[in-house]
Formats: sequence, structure tokens, C-alpha cells
Amino acid sequence: MASYHLSAKAVSRSTGRSAVGAAAYRSGERLTNERDGVTHDYTRKGGVLSSFIVAPASAEAWASDRSGLWNRAEAAEARKDAKVAREYELALPAELSAPEREALARQFAEAVVERFGVVADVALHAPHREGDQRNWHAHILTTTRAANENGLGAKTRVLDSPKTSGAEVEALRELWAKQVNAALERARETARVDHRSFARRDAERGFDPRDRIRPPGVHLGPAATAIERRAARERVRSLSDDAGRMAQNRAKQLRGASRRDAMREERSERHFEVAQARLEAREAASEVVQLEAERERLIAVAAAQKAAEAAQRAAERQKAKEPAPVTARSPTISPARRQQMESFIKEMRRTQIQKLDRQTLDATEKSREMQTRLGWAVTGREKAKEALIKAENWESVRKGELDEAAKNLKEIRDNSPFRAWLHDRKIWRSDLLAAAETAVNTAKQNHDHACYLTGNARTDLDKQATQETLVKMEKAIEDQQDLERDKVAKIEAMRQALHSPEWLDEAERQVNHMLDVQEIVGAGQLEQSWGQARFSHPPGLSAQEIERRDAVLAEQPEITKVVMEKVAQEKDRGRDYDD
Repeated sequence: MASYHLSAKAVSRSTGRSAVGAAAYRSGERLTNERDGVTHDYTRKGGVLSSFIVAPASAEAWASDRSGLWNRAEAAEARKDAKVAREYELALPAELSAPEREALARQFAEAVVERFGVVADVALHAPHREGDQRNWHAHILTTTRAANENGLGAKTRVLDSPKTSGAEVEALRELWAKQVNAALERARETARVDHRSFARRDAERGFDPRDRIRPPGVHLGPAATAIERRAARERVRSLSDDAGRMAQNRAKQLRGASRRDAMREERSERHFEVAQARLEAREAASEVVQLEAERERLIAVAAAQKAAEAAQRAAERQKAKEPAPVTARSPTISPARRQQMESFIKEMRRTQIQKLDRQTLDATEKSREMQTRLGWAVTGREKAKEALIKAENWESVRKGELDEAAKNLKEIRDNSPFRAWLHDRKIWRSDLLAAAETAVNTAKQNHDHACYLTGNARTDLDKQATQETLVKMEKAIEDQQDLERDKVAKIEAMRQALHSPEWLDEAERQVNHMLDVQEIVGAGQLEQSWGQARFSHPPGLSAQEIERRDAVLAEQPEITKVVMEKVAQEKDRGRDYDD
């Protein structure tokens, strides 16, 4: 199913980044930032499928040089916290071919260039080898200034202003959804994408889930309202006194954040894949098992064919050395007898093939069962890992909420210590303090519950099969498949032998003998006495003919016995019917 993603973000110097470094990373090239002399070399980076630059017609002469383009973008900005580039990250449909994905990315880049007059540097990336193999995506890095024949001009303020940037990004998201759906339709794919969130779609359909859970408001009287307002004014004055200190702390945090952002630059793409990486674990395990089983079956069939060919050649050599057998019957076979023999032989071969098919299924049943158990174990471990990660993330969120609530309560107490003293001794009740204390208690309960869920998830993961156990299971499956491969090879050799001339000759000999026995027994007298079949030839036969018929009956005693018992049973049923 096609997935939708479009995110817009800025490349800013305030976070320690540069347009030259971002362009080098996304295109997998070696670029030097002339502003600070730093060389960004990403020529060894894998996964970059292609990269190209889309520019207005008036700027194509100078904008086609990637190094010159982004050094111009750096030189055009003087502020130390300037935004030097903008980036659009797009998810490309896995249902499309490589040329179709590149054409789709180029179409969106051309639309951005036409809309804002900027230059766009497009890089197409393949899925990470350890991530979701459907995560084909593109990075479109654009200048923050419009381009003309002389270079970069005025800034595109429409994307910087809070009043207009939201609408512009929403328009681009809608445009991207339309372009993706059009490309999928051209490719005759049924999947479609939507840029709207699920909550927004529900709201546009007239359904708002928030109406069901919105808490009722609490009415405050004049006195309580006045107290709250005075407390708020006191807090504002206290916070304004600490503005300088908070600004210094914020500057330190930004410097630390810039270093962390620089270190996370290369991991940004993998973070984009994590949301879907685990969804394919179950399907991948099942597909590997199926492919391995098919490979083993083909190997077994090839081995069986070779064994059958060798057996056939050996039989031919042996047959050439043996003299022709002497039979007790006439070598001539009538057309009616030949047709009857072919029918019996065809039925014999079909029965033998069905029996061999059942033997093949029985031979591979144990390995299939072991593979199924391995798939269950892998799936269970992946689910347990996913649940633990989710629980740990939830615990981290709840811990942040608890810290924030405790910090807020401390600030209120520090700003109004006398009111806090009155509130603690229940001389006077502060609604602000009461609300803050309630928030702390609620956050603590939520955090304790999140810790409990994390512990349960960790316990579930410990109960799952370890990686060492999974490796042992795979080794046991390989050993079992080796044994089953030999069995299947022998069965295939037997199957191939059913079409060999030796088997056909033996089958004709047995069927011909069976038909002769049926004729002889049917012409004579056969009776059942104490579980034994007694046979006598019809009167009027010569001694030579009786000797010939006795020789036929004695040639294969087992077949003769079976035929006699069958004929006797049929005669008994006929007598019962007549009675």
C-alpha cells in the first residue's frame, strides 16, 4: 500500500548546519564550504540513486554547478542564525518503477521552482539496507532566495512568515498528494494517498471524537477569579526578572543542540524508516522460509533426475548382457489384449505416483513444522521488541510530563513563598497551587503506570526465544532438510523409474500374466473350502494344454493366489445374489 509523507524544514546556521554540508550529504559528493573552509566528503555514502538540479530558465547557466550554487547561498546570508536552505523530504511510491519515481520527484521540484522562483537540488535515495525496503524517498534542497540570471535575489518571505507559511506548506502537501495519485493511476495501481490527517478527515465528514471526551468547564466566582489574576500577575513579574538567566541557559542549550544535530545528520534518514521497519519482519521471515523450501525442492528434483538417468543407463547395460527370458505363454498379443494391458498399466502408474506423492509430503512434514515454529518464534520476539520500545518511549514521555509538572509547582512556590506557607497550613487555599499539586500527582501516577508497562514488556521479551535459540532452530532445520533431501531424491528416482522401459516391461509381464491367470481360472472350476481356493481344469483338455496352463499358474504364485481369491469371492457374491 502506498504511503504518504512530505515534510518541510529549514537548514539554519543556528543549529550548526550549512547548505553546502546538507547538499554534499544528500547528493553523495565532496563539496567545500568557502565560508568556513570546511570540506564535506560523502563520496563513500551509499544509497544515492541519482541527483539533479532544477532551476528557472534565467538561472540555468550558473545554477547547474552544485558547489557554486550552495556557496552562493551561503554567501548571500550574513546573519549567524540565518536560514540558508529549505528541504522537502518526500516518500516515493514503491509501486512505481525507478524512472517513474525520478519523473515524479522532478515534477514536484519543477512545481516548487515555478511557485517560488528558487533553485532545487534533488537527490533520490534508496531504502536503507537494514530498514523498510519500500522506503524509496527524495530530498529536495531549495534556496531561500529567488534566482535570476545574475544570481540569488530577494528572500522568499512567504515561507518564513507564520501567517503564510502554514498555508503554503499545506498547498504543497496537497499538490504532492495529487501528483502521487496521478502517477499511480498512470501506472494502473489501485493504491491512493491522502495528505490529510485522520482527525481532519473525520472532522470534514462531520464527526469530531473530541466532542465525546471534552471535560466540562468549572465556574469560578469573583473572589476566586481575583485571586487567580493576582497570582498570575505576580508570576509574570517573577518570570520577567529571570528572563536574562533563561536567555543565557537557552543559548547554552542551542549550542549543545547544534552539536547534537550535526551528529544526527547522517541518522536522519534511518529515523524516517523506523516507523515501518518492523511491519515487514513477519512477511520477510515467511518469504525466506518459502524460498528456502522451493530451493530445496528444486535441488531434490535435480538430484532425483540424475539418479534416475544413472539407474536407467545401468539397467540398459545390464539388459544388454542378459538373455531373453523364456515364458510359458505365446509371445503374440492380440490388439484387444494390448488395449486391456495398457489400461491396467496406466492405472498401476497412477496409483504408484499417488503413493510417491504422499511419501514426498510425509518426508518434508517435519521440516515444515519446524519452519512454522521458527516463524512463530521470530514473530513473537519482534512483537516483544516493538512493545518494549513503545513502552520505553511512553515512559520517557510520562517522565518528561512529571518533571515539567514538578518544575511548574516549584516555580509557583518560589514566586509566592508566603502564599505557599498559608496554603500548606490550610489557612488559605490557593487554586493555582492546588491545580499544580494535582497535576504533579496525576503525572506521577501516569509515570508509575508507564514504568509498570515497561516492566511487563521487558518480562515478555525475556520469555521469548533468544537469538542463540533461533540460530539453533535454524541449524536444526538445515540438518532436517539434509535428511529430507536424501529421502526426496530417492522418491524422485522411484518416480522417474515409473517411466523407464524396464518398469514398463515388468508391468506388461505382470499384467499379461494376470490376464492369462484370469482366463485360465475363469474357464475352470474354483471353490472355496475352509478358507482355501481349490481349482480344477475343465474336462476335455489335452495333457499338453493342462501342463501349459499349470506352468502359467506356477510362474508367479502370488499373483495367481490373488486372482483365484478374487474370482472365488465374485462367484460367492453371484450365488448370494441368485439365492
